[in-house]
Amino acid sequence: MDQNTKEIFDWKAIAIEELGMGKRTENAAKRLGIQTAEDLLYHFPYTYEAYPVPLPVYRIPEGRRAIRVILDQFMDYSGKLPKIRTHDPSGTIWVRWFHPPYTVKDFSPGDIYVFVGEISYFHGYPQMTQPQIYTPKEYEQMTGTMQPVYPLTRGLTQLVLRKYTSLLLQGKECPETLSIEVMEKYGLCSRTDALHWIHYPKTKAEYLAAYRRIVFEEFFWFRKDLSKNFSEVRNTCKMNEQSGTTALLPQLPFALTKGQKKCFSEICKKVKGQKRLNLLVQGDVGSGKTIIAILSMFLAAENGYQAVLMAPTEVLASQHYEELQHMLDTYHLDYSAQLLTGSTKKKAAIYKKICSGKIQLLVGTHAVITEKVEFSNLGLVITDEQHRFGVKQREALEQKGIYPHNIVMSATPIPRSLGLILYGNMDICTIQDKPANRLPIKNCVLQKGDRMRAWKFLYQELEHGRQAYIICPMIEWNPNFPVIDLESYYKDLRKAFPEKYEIRILHGKMKAAEKEQIMQEFQENKVQILLSTTVVEVGVNVPNATVMLIENAERFGMSQLHQLRGRVGRGKWQSYCIFLNGSEDSCERLDFMASTNDGFLIAEQDMKMRGVGEFFGEKQSGDTDFKLANLYADTELLQLASEAAEMEGETWQIK
Repeated sequence: MDQNTKEIFDWKAIAIEELGMGKRTENAAKRLGIQTAEDLLYHFPYTYEAYPVPLPVYRIPEGRRAIRVILDQFMDYSGKLPKIRTHDPSGTIWVRWFHPPYTVKDFSPGDIYVFVGEISYFHGYPQMTQPQIYTPKEYEQMTGTMQPVYPLTRGLTQLVLRKYTSLLLQGKECPETLSIEVMEKYGLCSRTDALHWIHYPKTKAEYLAAYRRIVFEEFFWFRKDLSKNFSEVRNTCKMNEQSGTTALLPQLPFALTKGQKKCFSEICKKVKGQKRLNLLVQGDVGSGKTIIAILSMFLAAENGYQAVLMAPTEVLASQHYEELQHMLDTYHLDYSAQLLTGSTKKKAAIYKKICSGKIQLLVGTHAVITEKVEFSNLGLVITDEQHRFGVKQREALEQKGIYPHNIVMSATPIPRSLGLILYGNMDICTIQDKPANRLPIKNCVLQKGDRMRAWKFLYQELEHGRQAYIICPMIEWNPNFPVIDLESYYKDLRKAFPEKYEIRILHGKMKAAEKEQIMQEFQENKVQILLSTTVVEVGVNVPNATVMLIENAERFGMSQLHQLRGRVGRGKWQSYCIFLNGSEDSCERLDFMASTNDGFLIAEQDMKMRGVGEFFGEKQSGDTDFKLANLYADTELLQLASEAAEMEGETWQIK
């Protein structure tokens, strides 16, 4: 093998144990998710460090500096900080550590080391605190280079990670994952070069080329995987737009909004087409997605198919069922509907009716995807609050039929350009307008010292017969997180409000049945103040609730705050949202929240301020599990990679 030839290595096949790190270091690496050599190379630096030329000790400026010194004595433990005296030809300097590294055991008087750390002055004399330690030879190799700085955990150091990434990269090539055609078309460097340059860039150009290649690759394969999950299939459940369902529209007690009409019209058109309907209906909280779901279920039933709607909680499923049944009764529709949840009685009889086709419309929770549920002729599946379900759960529901039409509904506003990528080949229908009879929510930001003002306002609303939510970030007091907790807050509320007002606590650690019961009592106005954690983020429609008070609002993301705010403003009365800022400082996010009720504007701003990783909250089958890519900052690369992933033909395949 000549000098220019590199050995091709499959780093994915090399376990971390084979690198010779030592057991403790291996365990530390595994805590960071590093199981293989490839994982180590994809543990990217978050910044880079330049190593300056060592300066003479005499009159060395404050700040991060390098010194090349001779050790005078062993460690001195007599003071608060262990220290050692050192010198160079220009003067003497004390070097101090909070916790001396294990390498100091090798120190001997007369040894020469390079220390890199923070210089400060004490009584006019220089000192260096908590420095990194290098031999002159080690430091000479790094001087003038950009050294990676990695995320760490206990038991790992920068030097260890640098050592092993450097060893892995030295003289080695890795298998390519993109075709030559793709790399040439989009101006991408090789995978080998990208990994070398992302860890040890010699120039800014090398770093930018490496970043472009790695981000492109992440988006490319992510989009490929989505295409597999959301592949288009032919329509096996063709439906015609029948008069019975469309005739309901003028009879409704309210007029559909422009967005609702467009969405339902698209559904009617798609179910008649050659390909299966695969539609994401996204709309802001309170935009009226439920009526679209019910009308679609009626359309399926009118065409002789069964339809099922799956919701994340029993209370929400019950509410959907009640609304569905109310419409069946009001308009004298001859379809049979059934509610199926974990607490439903006499399930065996229900299973038989579903299997025989006697039940045409089914509403339920996870209970609808159990093995015992078998449909006779399933033509439409609808998943409400789809981000609360995993991919496997949604697939299990779809597999109850032979490629039934698929609608997923989300109240988490997602910018359309992003949604097109995240949801693969799904069509996206966005309902941006809200029913005309809904009054916009009034918002305000108060400081923590204004809590009594907020309570006084809340009391006035209760006196008018209304109800209120109060959100706290924690269940129990934790000294490490000085925020409001439910238990102590309840005691204060109970003292401040008359006994005639029922106050109940709700949180995620409660048993499901208990949570469902409390939500039901709140819905029936048996409870006037619901004191809760964010478990009510996806809740039920309680039109009588007009106040949302969020304590320590600065602790929540903007999209989550918007979801919480969406619990009010659902009735004919004016509703209010009060953000209580628990910080001493003003909060830009809260000020923005108070300025608008537009969930899509908030989603954009949230992504700008926090990045996409936190934007989605709960993981959606790894939707944002990128090592380097940022869905907001790298929009251009996202579009290019999606374009490449959608190209057809063998040209684009890696052999």
